[in-house]
Amino acid sequence: MTRPGVDVAAGDAAAKVFETAVEVDRDDDGHGLSVATAAALNACWASGGAAACRSWLDGQLGEVPGDASADARQLALQLAFARGMASLGGFELANEAYDAAIGLTAEPGPIQLERARLYLFQHDLGAALDCLELAVTWLSEEPGAWLELGEVLLRLDRGAEARDALLQAQAHLDHDAQITAATRLRCDTLLGTAHLRCVQAEPAVQLLSRTVQQHPESAEAWLLLGHAELLLDHDAASLQAYERAIELSPTPSPALLLHHGMACQQLGQWERARERFARIVDDHPSYADARWYLCQVELALGLWSQGWARYGARYTTGALRHRVMPFRPWDGRALPEDTLLILAEEGLGDEILYASCFDAAMARVGHCIIECEPRLEALFRRSFPSASVVGTDRGMDLGWLQGRPTPRWQVSSGELPRLFRPDAASFEPRRAYLQADPARREHWRRRLSETLGPGLKVGVSWRGGTPSTRTRARSLPLEAWRPIVEVPGCGFVSLQYGDTTDDRARWRALYGAPLVDLAEMHADYDETAAVVAALDLVITVCTAVVHLGGALGQRVWVLAPHAPGWRYGAHAADMPWYAQVEVHRRSLDGDWDEICQSIAVKLRELTRSVTLSADSRASPSIQGGNDAGAA
Repeated sequence: MTRPGVDVAAGDAAAKVFETAVEVDRDDDGHGLSVATAAALNACWASGGAAACRSWLDGQLGEVPGDASADARQLALQLAFARGMASLGGFELANEAYDAAIGLTAEPGPIQLERARLYLFQHDLGAALDCLELAVTWLSEEPGAWLELGEVLLRLDRGAEARDALLQAQAHLDHDAQITAATRLRCDTLLGTAHLRCVQAEPAVQLLSRTVQQHPESAEAWLLLGHAELLLDHDAASLQAYERAIELSPTPSPALLLHHGMACQQLGQWERARERFARIVDDHPSYADARWYLCQVELALGLWSQGWARYGARYTTGALRHRVMPFRPWDGRALPEDTLLILAEEGLGDEILYASCFDAAMARVGHCIIECEPRLEALFRRSFPSASVVGTDRGMDLGWLQGRPTPRWQVSSGELPRLFRPDAASFEPRRAYLQADPARREHWRRRLSETLGPGLKVGVSWRGGTPSTRTRARSLPLEAWRPIVEVPGCGFVSLQYGDTTDDRARWRALYGAPLVDLAEMHADYDETAAVVAALDLVITVCTAVVHLGGALGQRVWVLAPHAPGWRYGAHAADMPWYAQVEVHRRSLDGDWDEICQSIAVKLRELTRSVTLSADSRASPSIQGGNDAGAA
């Protein structure tokens, strides 16, 4: 059919409605779109466009006899006209006809559903959603309507609403024996996607495990199952699912191959993951996600120069905003007369880690202005007194620079390791570089001694990350702490962020002893630093307190998953950034009990090797370098 003045892609898509209507009409007693009607509308459109088609409709409506069948005949004509106009790209006329048709029937649900598909052909998701929400009020038992609604909601990134609509579709599909296997598969994959959007991995695994049993040749179902298993840190199961999806895909997508590499990484198969990511980068150089994952694996393996060279991929993935300021990018050159602006980026722990390079940067320029997260401002000012330190919201407004030397150069703090940590030797010597407030540190030492009495004062943190950053792998059940808590001569202080009321009550119920919570510490991160500096030891999962304790020179024992983030390294027992941080890794097949037993043995050795009294809380063998000042 000719479609003058119409977008070809939209017209071809809309033609599907038209062609379907023709086929339906042959068995539908003239209530769809007859071949004759199609031919007439095509001729009108070709000769006179929209005006000719409207005239044709007016003529046809004028011939409808005024008897009892008038409404039905007018409805059939309006629907036929709407479908014809849709096929020809006359979407405005089609919508007018659909409006007229809806006014002629007491049951407009099917028309709203049909109209929604027209809007989808036009890529108008909002209008399609409006139609589908009306359609399901009339077609509440129709699984197809709920299915269409759920898919549109997913495309609009409204995951929870999509899940609810698709659960309705699933419920009605289960009671409809006429539904095809393909429709059931479509519903399962859409619902699985909705569960994942809602970070509901358990129901996704339950659903998709059943789906791959019923449809073992569905690469999409295996892919989604891999995603769900990965969210649950079922790393071996996710790898198996991704490998099956790859086998079933004639040309596996870069995204599928990327997730396969991610599963290898989480299993601690670092070299295999590196090979996978490198191959994707070779085949798809513009795929930023692959470059970013390759970068992280290289950094974890201690391939510092290669990893830092790719570190800019963190911007191109969209995970981090690259702020372009009106200053020249700094490449590490010596500029003894100039001012350098160091921009903050990433999370609190990363800011602390990057701060290990501040002294090196300051030594090469006349003056440094250091931007930071507001919570770090007081701590950074004390630790880097020759710099101008400003806490900001990381916006583009540079008003906070007023009254300070105008910078000629800029660098993001995350770029500093590329300049100053190109190899393992460049990390030495490892020294404390943050300085807690000495008076507040002594205050907390006295307070902890009064609260806990003699013995080691041990800070603990048991929960890290979010559902999207592997919180299951990075969190330690309170029950698993028993071997550590039962070591005599220790008192425990909570360093956990967030509301810990229930957890502390659970701790007391489990162990019959309090877990001290210092409320003032949480309101001010400078106070947090003073508390950490006052402790004898920190035992924590992978979270920002690792970096804070390490930068202060404190003894920190990290309870890490088998394959933690790149900052903790792939295999090493320490972190090159800090002098007294030890990394204790859970074995691949083990659980937290084994690592906690090992930590308990070390803690007993520590309590036996040192005698602390209430009057002598600063034994050099315990306080790990904080008194040395900032490096």
